[in-house]
Amino acid sequence: MSVFRVCFDYPTTATIPNIMQKSDSLDNLIDIVKNLGEIYREENLRVDIDFDPNDGMTMVKYEDTNSTRKTIYINSNNNTISGIDTTKFWLPDYSNIQKANKKVVRLLEDRGYIVANLTYRSKQ
Repeated sequence: MSVFRVCFDYPTTATIPNIMQKSDSLDNLIDIVKNLGEIYREENLRVDIDFDPNDGMTMVKYEDTNSTRKTIYINSNNNTISGIDTTKFWLPDYSNIQKANKKVVRLLEDRGYIVANLTYRSKQ
C-alpha cells in the first residue's frame, strides 16, 4: 500500500509524487488533489492531504476555527464525501474554512460525488 502525503501551505506550491502506473482513475485522483490544494490556498488555509491511489481514499486534514482537528474523507471508489458540515453554508458570514469546503463540495458534486454525512454512535 502506498500512501502519498501532500502538504499545501500558502503561498508555496506542492508537488505530487510521480507514480509509475497511470490510469484514468489515477489521473482523476491527482487532478482532484491538485484542485483541493488550490481551493484551500485561495482561502489562505493550511491543509494536509493524504491520498492512496490503490484504494481511492483522500483525506483532507485541517484545523477548524476553534482549533479542532477535522478530517474530510473523499472516497473515489463510491464517489462520496464525508466530514463536511454543510448546515452552515447558507449563512452570509461564514469562515474561510466553510468557504473552502463549499467550493470543495461544488467541485466534487460536478464530478458526480455525493455528500454523505456519516454519524457514528458508541455503545453505552
